[in-house]
Amino acid sequence: MKYANLSLDINKGMENIGDWAQIFAIERLYHYMNIDCQKIIKIKISEISSYNGEYVILPINYPLYGYYNLSPKIIPVYLGISIIHNSVTEGLKMRNFQPIGCRDYHTWKELMDNGIEAYITGCLTITMPKRSISKKQKKVFIVDVTENVYERIPYEIRKSAIRMTHIYYKEECRGEEGARAIYKLYEEEASLIITSRIHCAQPCLAMGIPVVFICETCSFRYDVLRQYIPIYMLDRMDQIDWNPVVPDLEAHKKRLLQNAADRVKERWKKYKDICNIGDFYLEGTPVINEVDSVWAFQKYILERWKNSDCFYYSVWGITQIAESIFTWIQREYPNAVLDKVIDSIKNDLFHGIQPETPEGLENCKSVVFVTAGSVNPIAVQVFKRYDVKNSVICYNGRYIVNGEENIY
Repeated sequence: MKYANLSLDINKGMENIGDWAQIFAIERLYHYMNIDCQKIIKIKISEISSYNGEYVILPINYPLYGYYNLSPKIIPVYLGISIIHNSVTEGLKMRNFQPIGCRDYHTWKELMDNGIEAYITGCLTITMPKRSISKKQKKVFIVDVTENVYERIPYEIRKSAIRMTHIYYKEECRGEEGARAIYKLYEEEASLIITSRIHCAQPCLAMGIPVVFICETCSFRYDVLRQYIPIYMLDRMDQIDWNPVVPDLEAHKKRLLQNAADRVKERWKKYKDICNIGDFYLEGTPVINEVDSVWAFQKYILERWKNSDCFYYSVWGITQIAESIFTWIQREYPNAVLDKVIDSIKNDLFHGIQPETPEGLENCKSVVFVTAGSVNPIAVQVFKRYDVKNSVICYNGRYIVNGEENIY
């Protein structure tokens, strides 16, 4: 098992430099933990559902606004996430990997209301290292503010300020190195940052750069900044201190990093041996994934019907095999119809069908799949008694089709 970090899809056509900052924050965590970042596996965000390499521990400090089905090869540590609705929690297996670190109140409440253990931890971009002071740090950078905001910034500040954006499209995308260069520029030359971008504001605050944060419309996402600096709207711009004091964040940074490190170590300790054993069994020769008893029924169907055909079938025995067959037929043969369910013990409906005793097979016209091994010895006699023409019985590497025994 190894450690991993997220990466961005560089060919997606649009890039937000702030997304890289959130990934750099996990690098910072690994550095704090004395883990060599050169050995970290990088997983694109678009591939967290399909990733199929060796098992990895993946700390996640990122907004998860899309829908994902987390790869079984990824052991996540949710350190600072943001969501809009708790419907994403199932695909991301959050119940399996509690507690969940949330960067804002809205995310925390969505999870808590859904019965998932969560805590508010902010975003780890606030843990970026503090810069050294130099005489080069004289420039004002105005980053992604609207024209309404820009026009209200005092002219004495605007006239020599450098306007920047963190959003790039297609061939203009900067990539990882371009993102690093932008944050390096702020670190080396900024005297003040004026922005509406969270992940311009937070890394710069962490570096010790004064920040003024202004927005036209409020968002739950801005909650992450509330404890550090004021959040100004248009109607409060006359209250702005254009020479803000940078809060002392060093003790808070250490507390955040230690908490994150402890959670990653705990997850590693819990899963290391489990995943290494799993990797042993998954390596080398192809995995044997054939369910023999289910395969026999599938073979019978594949030899007789096209996917668009309509046919009727029954199952004898409410079992996992019956469930597997029903699911497979429903997916591959959407026009097929479950006709009867035979089970002398269970009374609960099986996909809307009330179970019957074997007497219900009298005059049965559908093919009957015997999906309970306990009835194999009597099934042939029952089929003869009630003149069942089409049937499949499967057991011990053999299957009986319409009374004739075969070996598969």
